[in-house]
Amino acid sequence: MNNFCTSCGARLPEGTRICPNCGKLIPAPKQTPRPAEEPRRRRPPEAVKKQRPKRPKTVPMTEADTENRPKHSKRYRVIRGLIITAVVLAAVYFSLFGLQVLRIRHSSYDFESTMKLSCETYGEAFDRSVEEGSWSYDPFRFEASYTGIHDGKSIKLVFSALVDVKVKYIEVGGEKKDTDKQKETYLMGLFI
Repeated sequence: MNNFCTSCGARLPEGTRICPNCGKLIPAPKQTPRPAEEPRRRRPPEAVKKQRPKRPKTVPMTEADTENRPKHSKRYRVIRGLIITAVVLAAVYFSLFGLQVLRIRHSSYDFESTMKLSCETYGEAFDRSVEEGSWSYDPFRFEASYTGIHDGKSIKLVFSALVDVKVKYIEVGGEKKDTDKQKETYLMGLFI
């Protein structure tokens, strides 16, 4: 292919970038376009809308930024740790309390008598014959207590509920009943 200088019209050898006649710079020859490629498909407008917005680039923090950032004091961290610990302990306590009370309410005393009883569980007996009853729980001794009023006297039943549910003792009007015979006699009155 013969090229000609666009300034002076002199014939140029192939690949020449400067005209040897006038010294002007020869522009690069125009390239012929490639055969047409398959046009790209445009996305429908809905797809364009669904694109996530670009996140801004994060800029690394400098020492000045870290010095100006508010820091939590040691006192704040200690208080926050104590509050979290208290919440966890309270959740454990109330979970154990609820489970132990549920276990006791659904268990029964093993009476030596063959007499027919009207209640089968402590829960039924307490609901039927004790007024103003309430539960308390000591997680350190694994004891649950039920207090209320029965036949005009205050009662307190203390249960050991570590593995099996057992009545440790009963207080009726301030008098403690802790032998098996005394406990069975009083409980039978509740279950009849």
